[in-house]
Amino acid sequence: METLMTLEIRHEWFTSGRFAACQVVPAPKTAQLLERYRLLSELRDGVYTLFCSGQTGCASVLTSLQAQLFGEPLQFSLRHRPHEFAAITELAVDWVGTLAFDTRRTENRAGALRLLPELRATVPVLGQPVASTSAMSHAEIATLALYPAQLVSGAGVGSGSAPHYVIAFAARRLHWMYWLHYRGHTRLNRPQITDLKGIEFEPPQALTLPDGTAALCFGSGDLSFPMQQVPEQRLQLIDHMAVPSAPPVRRCVMRGLPTPQPGQIKQQIRSGQPYVFSAMHLYL
Repeated sequence: METLMTLEIRHEWFTSGRFAACQVVPAPKTAQLLERYRLLSELRDGVYTLFCSGQTGCASVLTSLQAQLFGEPLQFSLRHRPHEFAAITELAVDWVGTLAFDTRRTENRAGALRLLPELRATVPVLGQPVASTSAMSHAEIATLALYPAQLVSGAGVGSGSAPHYVIAFAARRLHWMYWLHYRGHTRLNRPQITDLKGIEFEPPQALTLPDGTAALCFGSGDLSFPMQQVPEQRLQLIDHMAVPSAPPVRRCVMRGLPTPQPGQIKQQIRSGQPYVFSAMHLYL
């Protein structure tokens, strides 16, 4: 079999870097054409591959497809759980659509053809519980228009090489907040959230939560972090204890603070700009 094209789907959220959970589904007319021209497909670990299984070769198949399609593309649907996808992907918090990819819109990066997205508004996907029944169902998050003409001109058909396309989704970046419910069981002098790499959150501010309870709020300020399946940040709550005639002593109060999960996204307007954050509760 001869490879016609490959499509690698990446997402920064996943530890592997590949969006292995994304489904690639041909539209009904495209599925019929794939079957008619004996084009086989394989989706493995986030890489979708089209093969020519006939004896005429890919060049002949592409010529026939162009004549059959009259300049129209082969159409594919990329599918995942829309609510989860919108939560982990760098899109507006009120994002309400799908992304459209087209093999006529690419840029060459290190030998791969990176597909550039076009935003298309449809129906809301954020603002509903991630765990709802509809959120657990796969639905269209993006479309791919695959033009045979681009495969002929950019594929090196007949030269032994096939075009390698890449769709790359950036992970959503969030500011982090911790709301410490402090019951006074442990004495705190000058608490601080930090990590071993030198990240320091802003000093805590007292606030009253919507349910009327008091808490200390630790925020990352201007610092934001990408959402990750396995976050790199290892934050801890420490306290600085005063010692007479000596520098303050750092004491670790809590290790391994929780990290944001899909569905824990909030937004405020600060200085006229959206401030997207995730708030996590600590109890002491």
